[in-house]
Amino acid sequence: MNDRPLKILTWNINGLRNRLIEVQQFSLQNDLDIMCLQETRHDPTDNIQIRGFQLFTVDSIQSPATHRRYRGLALYVRNNIPADCIEHTFVGDNSQVQAINIYDTNGKILIKIINIYVTDNMLDFSQLYELADGYPSLLMGDLNAYHYKLGDNASGRSNNNGKKLVSFMKNNQGVLNILNGPELTHLQGNKLDYVCLINDPALSHHCEVVDTLTSDHFGVYGEILLPDTVRRHSMSRKRLCVPKKHEQRIREQINNWYKHYTASSTEEFNTDIIHQLESKINMTVRHGKRNTMSEMKRWYNSNEAIVQRIDRQYKKIKHQWQNNPTHNNLTILKRMGHQEQDVKKKAREKYWTSFLQSMDHRTPLAEVSRKIKIVQGKKAPSPLHPDPTKKSNELMQEWADASSYDCLPLQVRSALATNARNRIGKIEAALLDPNISDNMPITEEELVRSLEKASYSAPDTGWCHLRWYLLPYDD
Repeated sequence: MNDRPLKILTWNINGLRNRLIEVQQFSLQNDLDIMCLQETRHDPTDNIQIRGFQLFTVDSIQSPATHRRYRGLALYVRNNIPADCIEHTFVGDNSQVQAINIYDTNGKILIKIINIYVTDNMLDFSQLYELADGYPSLLMGDLNAYHYKLGDNASGRSNNNGKKLVSFMKNNQGVLNILNGPELTHLQGNKLDYVCLINDPALSHHCEVVDTLTSDHFGVYGEILLPDTVRRHSMSRKRLCVPKKHEQRIREQINNWYKHYTASSTEEFNTDIIHQLESKINMTVRHGKRNTMSEMKRWYNSNEAIVQRIDRQYKKIKHQWQNNPTHNNLTILKRMGHQEQDVKKKAREKYWTSFLQSMDHRTPLAEVSRKIKIVQGKKAPSPLHPDPTKKSNELMQEWADASSYDCLPLQVRSALATNARNRIGKIEAALLDPNISDNMPITEEELVRSLEKASYSAPDTGWCHLRWYLLPYDD
């Protein structure tokens, strides 16, 4: 079985919403399979979905003092990689973790992916080891751990998380292996972000720091060798256009092909199905183009015997020249080509002369255009609506119904109801004390005339209409 690299990324992004485009670009450029992001600070209502990926999240936390969000995790997995979320009871003060299972084609767990953010001095490897549950696991994220033995701190300083990490590796040799090298992952000069492999140190790997992905941390990119049951076959994308009128026929042809087809691998099936689709579509499109051209040329070719005769002569001479490409045959072919063009030109002039005799200066341009499209084999445009006034009134009524008070969401109606009395009072006060700063007073006759010309904004009584505003002026 051939091995394929599983391409991964971990990054303390320090706010995903403003850097989502960077993540999308990097995933497309490097064909990523899994992305683990920490400190996303995303709101549950934010749209952070990336096309082609499954999304697993841990919500961020909102600070009651500053009303700003912090923490938050996002784990993206390719749609064609079978995965699901693992329920866990990880405990940590302001720390967060999420884990998923990745399955092979037989439905067995192949590897676990653990995305983690740990605050200072809160690392507890016993919980993470239990989360791995004996399976090969990739632990990725911001551990906030630095130690001089890890080669990440020139001053020789260490913190409690770093000491716990070194101690765990010393006491459990071969259980946890750090895959990324000693390169710094934080702008202040520490290595805080890690890609670790638990329970399976034999898998080949490659990791590097990505200095183009920068928040206050750098991203870490890696390639891990896994069986090809997980990694999809890399194929160039193809955009195939299926004509609507031939869609059913192409579908039946593909179904008939598939009934007698047997594939030995997913890669072979993908290649064969694309080849079949391309061949079926191309045959249909070519056939359709020939019909269209013959339809457009029928108006002067099929009814003119002289055009058909000279066209046959030209094809015969052209065939002779192809079999015997002498200078004499080429001269005859050119002469016959000029004669054919002259005959077809006269046939077109004859047709258009008779065609134009059916029209005069009183013929509308729309009718002229319609007839031209018909003789060219094009579909005539559909007629306009027989009763545009009726149609417009129906559309206005639909809009009025949709914009009525009863169609508003419950929370919006509740918010409006709380201020209804205050709003009505202000409107009444404004009507009793009109603004005449422009020295143009509004008379009662003008208001009545406006009422007669105006329409209600909506048929529902929940909305105020123009007649309601006239109440203070009525006798």
